[in-house]
Amino acid sequence: MTDRDRNILGMPTDQGGDVTKAPDDAECIATINYAITSSTNGEWETLTIPFEYKTSSTPEKINIIFAATDYFDRTKIVADNYLCIDNVKYVYYHSLSDIKLNGTTIDGFNENRTEYTVKGNMADYKNALDCTTKSANSTKEVNWNEANNVATITVKGNDYDVNPSSKTVYTIKFDGTVGINGITTSTTTANGAIYDLSGRQLKTMQKGINIVRGKDGKMIKVMK
Repeated sequence: MTDRDRNILGMPTDQGGDVTKAPDDAECIATINYAITSSTNGEWETLTIPFEYKTSSTPEKINIIFAATDYFDRTKIVADNYLCIDNVKYVYYHSLSDIKLNGTTIDGFNENRTEYTVKGNMADYKNALDCTTKSANSTKEVNWNEANNVATITVKGNDYDVNPSSKTVYTIKFDGTVGINGITTSTTTANGAIYDLSGRQLKTMQKGINIVRGKDGKMIKVMK
């Protein structure tokens, strides 16, 4: 019973004897156990069913079973129950499931939306950008274009080497400093109130650019 589905999935069974692994480091990388619960009344329906990944290892093989009834419970087989399957394909995701700036999801985020505008200078966010790929096996690359104040995030699907179209590029444009005007580059020691770029007063300096009132009353820009 090599590659028996019940054993691979860790389900109980009273047949087949002891379960062994060959090689010893064999592992189940991902699973799908999807149930269709209603009839399509004879009409075709398109389904996208995601794998539940357990590791990011590269698979050597895959078992796929389609059944018109509960495959693991033969007592549920009934007459005149049909399942027609066509055009089965793997979908390698090349998108993001989240983009965060300073721990907060970017305004208006949608995995299918690829262009965003953020108030503030790009330099303030270089250490505050966090993006998550939809697939654990896709890759991402972040590039910062200081000349244009734009950051790009390129996401490539696991099949990119053989399918160059398996790629999505997200663009974030930063529209410059906002909130407080008249900032100077005074070198006077700063020991007054602290503000962020939106004009909100802070208790302590945060990462990025802080606006501080100096001893002479002038506002200065301080990078932390």
